[in-house]
Amino acid sequence: MPLPVPLTLAAVPTIYMILKFIINGFSSSKRKPRPPGPKGWPLVGNLPHIGKLPHISFTKFSQTYGPLISLRLGSRVVVVASSPASATEILKTQDHLFATRLVADAALCTDGEVDLNRMGLLLAPECTDGWKALRALCRTELFSVKAVESQSSLREKKVGEMVKYLSGSKKKCDKVL
Repeated sequence: MPLPVPLTLAAVPTIYMILKFIINGFSSSKRKPRPPGPKGWPLVGNLPHIGKLPHISFTKFSQTYGPLISLRLGSRVVVVASSPASATEILKTQDHLFATRLVADAALCTDGEVDLNRMGLLLAPECTDGWKALRALCRTELFSVKAVESQSSLREKKVGEMVKYLSGSKKKCDKVL
């Protein structure tokens, strides 16, 4: 005889918590220490706590938990710096600790013939010396003020083309409706 629906719905979270404790252990000593923050909900984390005005929510969190806040957004842990001093600490002093890059698992699924460290900045799984040199080259040559300003006429032309295209699309949509 199958279980009633309410009992089945109650059993799913219970089994999830038991498996979580078995996999992670009963103590949180294996976890890296994080800044304080509000306790998140299962699966969605702190997304319901943020609301429609995130800057207001972050201000309230900083009044409660301090200038450095740890939040879970879905399955990702995010550290929010809510003061200039904590932002400076993260971005200048402790940048090597917070400079993790998310490389998609799909990018790492290669047949071994492709060296992702030589492919570019985005797919490289490690921050090697070559990656740092390529990043410095992009910062100084591609994204410098002089390089960006030299392309301003091209950007203006493309924005004009896009506006023209979108206005033509709007007229076509108006005819259909």
